[in-house]
Amino acid sequence: MIGRRGEHRRRLFPAVLAAATVAATALSATSGAGAETTLGAGSVTVKESTQRLVGEFSKVSSLGIAPSSMCLTVLLDDDVIVDDQGDTALVPASLMKIVTAAAALDTLEPGATYSTEVFVRTASLGSISDGMFHGDVYLVGGGDPVLNTPGYGERIPDAVAYTDVTELADLVRQSLAKRGVRRVQGRIVGDDSRYPDRVRDYYREIPPGGEDPVWRYSDDAVNFVGPLSGLLINDGYVSYTWKTGILDRREYVRAADPTRHAASLFDDLLEARGLVITSRPQTGTAPPRSQLTSLGRIESPKMDQIVARMLTRSDNTIAEMLLKEIGRQTLGSERAVAADVVEGIMQQMLGPLAAGIDIADGSGLSRYNRLTCAAVAELLRQAGPRSPLVAGLAVAGRSGTLRTCGPATWPPISDSPNAVYAKTGTAHLSNALAGVALAANGETVTFAMIANRRHMDQLDKCNALRRTLINAAARYTYGPVAEFPYEPGFFTLPG
Repeated sequence: MIGRRGEHRRRLFPAVLAAATVAATALSATSGAGAETTLGAGSVTVKESTQRLVGEFSKVSSLGIAPSSMCLTVLLDDDVIVDDQGDTALVPASLMKIVTAAAALDTLEPGATYSTEVFVRTASLGSISDGMFHGDVYLVGGGDPVLNTPGYGERIPDAVAYTDVTELADLVRQSLAKRGVRRVQGRIVGDDSRYPDRVRDYYREIPPGGEDPVWRYSDDAVNFVGPLSGLLINDGYVSYTWKTGILDRREYVRAADPTRHAASLFDDLLEARGLVITSRPQTGTAPPRSQLTSLGRIESPKMDQIVARMLTRSDNTIAEMLLKEIGRQTLGSERAVAADVVEGIMQQMLGPLAAGIDIADGSGLSRYNRLTCAAVAELLRQAGPRSPLVAGLAVAGRSGTLRTCGPATWPPISDSPNAVYAKTGTAHLSNALAGVALAANGETVTFAMIANRRHMDQLDKCNALRRTLINAAARYTYGPVAEFPYEPGFFTLPG
């Protein structure tokens, strides 16, 4: 279950190491990256391949679509080999989800799960007669951001983790059937009290010192994020579409009250299983646990799998729900409080590299967010290619937001390109990409790019900025593909 990480477990991210900053145009001949070591028959030397790596990444700054407000940081293992305005704080768009993921995996157990449970008053169980149960049934939310019906959870092409709410309906129906209950003289009550603030969105919240809301109200129409609640089913959408393999969020319909919607949907699931419920679903708060008997409980996928779904699909609702949970485990689930908590976590992880970071939300929708390329690259470097954070990223040309943006296959190279695990960021003011590639020789290439200018969201999903970065990382040393030996859900921290 979800809980604060114990002190007996080693932190997922080690203490910040001092990274040696190496100018992009002047690699040290005495450094490990510049050693005159031959990679193999017919191969270039390590020094030559590293110099080419610098050159390939540096091409992004000279592209016609590259704005002046842009940063780029590239590391080869622990060495910074490209630093182009790396400490400039810019609007990161969805690169903010890397920060949220890092904070979630640091604050919570990677193997932690959310619980959703159904209760009735214990005293009411004694009054069952002629198949009738007199009393309400309480559906208590545990903050699970991936509680879905199968149709919703499986609507996207990537295999993503979700909690099947129909399994909970089966458990509850079986539990009542064992007691001879065929009819409930009461209602389903949805309880979302896990997050007492009960804030559904940030479209109208203006932060101190700001002029605009945390989220642009114009974004509301395109359904970038569902309504927030401690009890959510299907991201709080009453209806959704799935057309020819494309998710069209503009046609999604949000529930005015996501908690009541969850109770109503669960009511429908129980009635579809033969249970008659006489009263309409409602929202409320369950009595104290000491007065209740559980009819069934389900656990979510593990935290690292939920983080992977958020990163691969750039899921804004999961990101905001994780921010609430991080806050709940520390000082409070309110947006501003939780954001301050995450900023504190970043200061612990990044030290001086945290300078310039401003966090307004968990998803990156807010224009008030600020990150530096140096900070994002350092988070990925600290995590490492065998971590749940990096393994949860989309794979260029294969999955998630990068499914249609793979490395170039021409001109031909001797073997398959390296797998590039990366996170995209797209917003009106920002186009960004940050990721990791594990080369065949065991070296790790880590990069982060943020470009800010108006109308950056009008660029193609696989625009020249992203293609240049992906190609540079994928083709390094021209070795065979190197897959990350990690499967979400089976990650274990060292003892």
